[in-house]
Amino acid sequence: MQHNVEGPLYKWTNYAMGWKSRYFVLRGSIMYYYLSKGEKVRGKIHLNVAEIIPLEHNPLNFQIDTGTTMVYLCADDGIDKKMWVDALLLVKKKEEEMMDAKPAPVTIKKAPEFISNESDDRLLKKIITTKNFLENFTKNNNELGEMIKRNELTQTSLSGVLNSYKVSQI
Repeated sequence: MQHNVEGPLYKWTNYAMGWKSRYFVLRGSIMYYYLSKGEKVRGKIHLNVAEIIPLEHNPLNFQIDTGTTMVYLCADDGIDKKMWVDALLLVKKKEEEMMDAKPAPVTIKKAPEFISNESDDRLLKKIITTKNFLENFTKNNNELGEMIKRNELTQTSLSGVLNSYKVSQI
């Protein structure tokens, strides 16, 4: 079974427009689609969260449930449908195997004994600077959220909040 598959499929758009030919490219766990080959990407389907529905009763159609929408697809023939469904199911199987794989154990190394007080002081200063930045970031983020809720966000107030995010290099 192929892992990278591409070619035309029909995609259901809506009742007014019906089925439209689109060019699909499967790369890794993402299925991209275009109006036609060589054009800019019109959409992506992330297969790691999608469900593939082969529609055994229909020789040409299959569906992809993304979790937020249903994508209805139709192949030109049964061979193309099988190729696409097999490739999509293979991607899903590999994604599930990766999710089930145990993560590698984390090795924690002891810090060398020879770190000088000067190194400790620089590290402590960086930690304090980072802590201050994160506190300021949280405060400004909350302030920005409140401004948005109250519909008080203006160019000037946004600039003021964004300027306060600027800090010296840590």
